[in-house]
Amino acid sequence: MSKKKKILTLIAVVGLIATVGYTLGYSLIKKSNSVINLNYFDGRVSSFKITSETKFEDLPVIEREGYQFLGWSISDSNVDLVDLSSKVGTTGEIFAVYIKGTYVLEIDPSGGTYDEHLGVTKLNLEYEEELTVSEPSKTGYNFKGWIISGSGSKVVDGIFTMGYENAKLIAEYEAKTFNITFDYAGGNVEGKETETFKVKYG
Repeated sequence: MSKKKKILTLIAVVGLIATVGYTLGYSLIKKSNSVINLNYFDGRVSSFKITSETKFEDLPVIEREGYQFLGWSISDSNVDLVDLSSKVGTTGEIFAVYIKGTYVLEIDPSGGTYDEHLGVTKLNLEYEEELTVSEPSKTGYNFKGWIISGSGSKVVDGIFTMGYENAKLIAEYEAKTFNITFDYAGGNVEGKETETFKVKYG
């Protein structure tokens, strides 16, 4: 059962129904004066007028980053969705039901190999799902890090966290530096019998 905290006429619902993976994102309180209070995720609160003819399909849906809206429930302890064509009524509570979105992660080793594979690796991950990403390898180069695209996604200490849209990791490298020594075989150049130079790969 999710916890409730009364704030004036608004009930904010927090928590995850773990058995099915749904989230009750916010609640609407139906009042006898035919006004529904809406609690937005960014802290805003607004009102929506209803009548005796208002149906669930007429209610405004509050978009939530990383989640997909599934429908409405009249209980905060299950996800039995109501028929959208049914009428809202003027008493009681209703709850918006969400499920985490699934997005595509592309891992591009930029000409190297990732997890012993050439080319781009594609994975499906849920919002906020974590993945350990190993370092890619490329002959003659040192791995510097990942260039990340996709809102909300990040890599911290080798752990990728999926954001709320498709994401891409592109490997970034720097060329290795090698020492090359010339031995003049008993001769010399400007008094030097051997000479060492630093050369970058490529």
